[in-house]
Amino acid sequence: MQLAQEGLSTGSSEITALIAQATDDARAALDQARELVSDLHPTVLAMRGLPTALAVLTAQSPVPAVYSGNLDHRLPNAVESTVYSLVAETLIRAAERRATKVDVSATLGPDLEVSVWHDGVATDDNAAHENGLVTWADHFSAFGGALTIDSSARDGTTVRAVVPMACTALGEVLR
Repeated sequence: MQLAQEGLSTGSSEITALIAQATDDARAALDQARELVSDLHPTVLAMRGLPTALAVLTAQSPVPAVYSGNLDHRLPNAVESTVYSLVAETLIRAAERRATKVDVSATLGPDLEVSVWHDGVATDDNAAHENGLVTWADHFSAFGGALTIDSSARDGTTVRAVVPMACTALGEVLR
């Protein structure tokens, strides 16, 4: 940009091309930054909450997916973001494991229970550790919750997360 600005007074076509290229590069960088921010905390999650965000996420899944749940109010941002990210990650892994269908549920009772089941190639415990899903257990334990992964060739794979609604680790009551 500095070279373009210095040559601007000459009005050369090279300078005009440099400015055009720099402008295109800057726009592309902004688009990438917006996409990254959207992936980290999508607008639909921020504006409409977890139920709508999960419905949109499953509708956009590369594998046919169905969402069901009974969530009727907002949860703390940290819980919503963590659940959303887990479901998004699990949908990606379902596609990698050649799943043909996925069921996502989020049920609010005494606990928030989130479950993602897919019929893709089963994972063994070592693969689950290696592919990073188990690290999600740390995220859910921060809320006093837990994450489990059950996988078999016959029954498919279920990733299940539980967050106790009485948890006050976030400095607020969740219910």
